[in-house]
Amino acid sequence: MESNIQEKVCSRCQQPKPVGEFYKDSAHKDGRASACKLCVKGAATDWQTANRGKVQSNVWLRKNKITRDEFTALYEAQGRKCADCRTPLSTKVELDKKRRDLICPSCDDRRKAKASVERQLNAPARARVLPTTPPSELVALLKS
Repeated sequence: MESNIQEKVCSRCQQPKPVGEFYKDSAHKDGRASACKLCVKGAATDWQTANRGKVQSNVWLRKNKITRDEFTALYEAQGRKCADCRTPLSTKVELDKKRRDLICPSCDDRRKAKASVERQLNAPARARVLPTTPPSELVALLKS
């Protein structure tokens, strides 16, 4: 229920501003938030800067479509080690979406290279692109 006021004082910066500079908020009597949009955005930016690691981990979890509890369970089930090479996992971790296991970046690069070679070998003859890697290295990559 929005009232007909034209101006409102921001609760953070204490500046009078037009009502349009406040977000709509049905929890308030006048239908607008108590802090102006500029102050709200500034507070959000400050929080994101102060909690950069938390923001990045949340982005990684969303990107990989996994919850924090699922990640923790995988991490502990693997003994905090890479699923392939068994080296201790650092802060850089990749999720193999097909096998649902955590791997280190070097194993992730190896898996991607191997998958690329396999796609090239299975492609129709007219679609094949000759690899720039010597054949002996390709064979070794496929065996690993």
